[in-house]
Amino acid sequence: MRNAGLINPESIEDYLAVGGYRALFKVLSGMTPDDIIAEVKNSGMRGRGGAGFPTGVKWGVDEENHSENILFVMPMRATRELT
Repeated sequence: MRNAGLINPESIEDYLAVGGYRALFKVLSGMTPDDIIAEVKNSGMRGRGGAGFPTGVKWGVDEENHSENILFVMPMRATRELT
């Protein structure tokens, strides 16, 4: 939320100018699934469920149990709920 009020939320150019989609470009430019899982583990990201299970651990278990390629898409939004 550090850019709230500083950029036009309807302008993709403004978002890109402040580093928007930087993580997506990093992932698509050559990270392996193991690299991505390690990055998520290092981030400390947790699920939104009541237990707050570590996302990187969950993805690591999923990767160990699947042989096909899986694409994770995570939409980002404000932390407050919209009414």
